[in-house]
Amino acid sequence: MKRPLLLAVVACLPACRSAGNARAPEPVEASGAEATKDGQRCPSSWLAPPAEVDPSIAVPADAGGLLLHARGVGTQNYACRTGADGGAGWTLLGPAAELDDCRGALIGHHFASDGGSAYPEWQTTDGTYVVGHKVAALRTDGGTSSVPSLLLQAVAHGGSGALSQTGYVQRLDADGGVASRACNAGDMLEVPYEADYYFYGR
Repeated sequence: MKRPLLLAVVACLPACRSAGNARAPEPVEASGAEATKDGQRCPSSWLAPPAEVDPSIAVPADAGGLLLHARGVGTQNYACRTGADGGAGWTLLGPAAELDDCRGALIGHHFASDGGSAYPEWQTTDGTYVVGHKVAALRTDGGTSSVPSLLLQAVAHGGSGALSQTGYVQRLDADGGVASRACNAGDMLEVPYEADYYFYGR
């Protein structure tokens, strides 16, 4: 889906960040449980913020509460392209992943937005979406074969579900997703991965 507004927001991002908000809203506490697709409730631990997060990728103190926790399962997709030095290397095209609830049921999808791989998008099945941009990254125990943990800031929203209130997203506990083998220009590669996504807002 094309979103001209998204491109305008992305173009404005540096200026908008420097301008800031006149007043930060009060944080909202997490409710402790969320409904699954079949109407069941997730355990309170599923909607609890992660206990230990490196300060470099921690959400700001005024980010609000945890709105949604989903497990992403899919691939990180790459194209092999020739660089300025004439060598070939992998370029990230973006993720192609399902978002699952605590019971493994599909609640949405994760993919590159119209802004490209630097602006990933998460969209729930009700059409609500959030687009983020990386603030910080941290290589963790997954090693060089796993994509890093991330802190992302929301730059665009749509719809009326929980994601429309998201201010920050964390990607944690990633497994896989790194393109590690050599390539020839024109090659395409899909690397399986999984990760937890935590959405914070007010």
